[in-house]
Amino acid sequence: MRLLNATTFRLENVTPEFAPQCCEIALSHGLSHVWIDTCCIDQSSSAELSEAINSMFRWYQEAEVCFAYLYDATGVQDFTESDWFNRGWTLQELIAPRAVEFYSGEWELFGDKASLTAAISAKTGIANRYLQGGDMELASVAERMSWAAERKTSRPEDIVYCLLGIFDIHMPLLYGEGEQKAFARLHSELILRTPDLSWLAWSKPATAADEQAKDHEMLRSVIAPSPSYFRNCRGIVCTDPGSIGDVITETNIGIEISLRLVKKGSQLYGLLNCQPRGDLGNVMAIPLVEYGIQYFRALHAPHLVSEEIWTQHEASRVLLSPRSRKRSSGLHEDIPYYFEKAGEHFRIVKVFPAAAWEPPGVDLSESYSS
Repeated sequence: MRLLNATTFRLENVTPEFAPQCCEIALSHGLSHVWIDTCCIDQSSSAELSEAINSMFRWYQEAEVCFAYLYDATGVQDFTESDWFNRGWTLQELIAPRAVEFYSGEWELFGDKASLTAAISAKTGIANRYLQGGDMELASVAERMSWAAERKTSRPEDIVYCLLGIFDIHMPLLYGEGEQKAFARLHSELILRTPDLSWLAWSKPATAADEQAKDHEMLRSVIAPSPSYFRNCRGIVCTDPGSIGDVITETNIGIEISLRLVKKGSQLYGLLNCQPRGDLGNVMAIPLVEYGIQYFRALHAPHLVSEEIWTQHEASRVLLSPRSRKRSSGLHEDIPYYFEKAGEHFRIVKVFPAAAWEPPGVDLSESYSS
């Protein structure tokens, strides 16, 4: 890692304190090399950083063993309370390697992933089979998103980039774009490669209280702003993971998709090909708001709909908006509005501003006097 010397004002390379201990343990395992993300990446090189992040999951997969140093843990009794389980980047350190050994703050080995799987699963919500190397493609998109819902990163975009290996996706890193734009780019990649629509099954976190107040004036994107919106999606499974699905097309005005629409009272819902684990009789349905030719997302949580209702409704092509926008508040003074033909039972009584519409043959003075 690099630190700024407060006396000389020069950057200095500093070997992390735990590295020589880490190396001793590697040698005791008969290993000749170790890789540590904090000191083995030249972060001054954007190309090297991008390559490392896009390749990191595979590197962990191919490692003989991963040493997880939990600086704030004393052993089995408190290891799941360690900050290690709150960090975004440690998610792939937990899932990708075949073997993970856990060390306390005193560098004492107290267990490994195999022996502590039950406790780790209870803490993270990651099913045992994925912790033990099971095919992650069998986990729905929403379920995999939920693994990062409670985690934090120091840079906002990293909570998205730490998911790249989880979804086997490679994409450029654009630091400065913000979490929401990075998350939208990840969705664009997902749309290209999976028929699983559970990426639409998010719900507003309880902590986003300010969102409800704005709901009446905003039309919401169907794409969640961050992984935190998938906090309640740990038990969602795709109903037909082997299906090739329908064609999904991203256009300049929205995501064109085949969706079954159903109304419950005054609320419109879109039915998804996913359901709660173990609940074979229902499917997830997301609340939608129709506005013009587009459909936006209502903020309340998805609803469960009987699978029988699914069979009663044909899918239709709809445009889902990938961007939020303000609802139209009516006429704007700087935009001219006019009727070319008002109809025989209507007549113009006032035009404002008058210069905005003066078609030939129309006497505006008569309109004002009416």
